[in-house]
Amino acid sequence: MKHAYVRLVSSTMSNHICLHSIQSCLKVSLHNITHLKSINGFTADLNDQALVNL
Repeated sequence: MKHAYVRLVSSTMSNHICLHSIQSCLKVSLHNITHLKSINGFTADLNDQALVNL
């Protein structure tokens, strides 16, 4: 299982977050990340960073 650091990009782009990994930075919808958050059991506020399992 891969890990990635997740950070909301900014208040003006709060519908996107960046998944930072060694090889890529992917933007996915906040809806999908909300689903991911509920699956992996972490919470993140705007500009907070959390470690998730992908």
